[in-house]
Amino acid sequence: MYCLQSEKPYQCPKFNIRKLAELLETNTTYVSKALNVFGEKKFNQLVNELRIEQVKNDIVTNEHQKFTLEYIYTRAGFRQQSTFNRMFKEQTGMTPSDFIDSYNDIEISN
Repeated sequence: MYCLQSEKPYQCPKFNIRKLAELLETNTTYVSKALNVFGEKKFNQLVNELRIEQVKNDIVTNEHQKFTLEYIYTRAGFRQQSTFNRMFKEQTGMTPSDFIDSYNDIEISN
């Protein structure tokens, strides 16, 4: 998990389990089993969570005011807006624009 958080290879839209196995100098079967047993997640689920966390962090640090949301989600590794929107809503319970609005409301009240 450390290499995913420090090097952020998931930012590459073509990042896959084979590339993660290469980074860890092991095989895809081992990586898949380790994720399922220790992380209780599938590879794609983990990658999407990391990407959404990056987008959320960029919103909280006001990157959305400097760059477009499209730039932010593609920098995080998403290729398509529809996938990004779906994953964002699954993980946060709200759309990206609702998240931004709710964060802006918190900022205004502080």
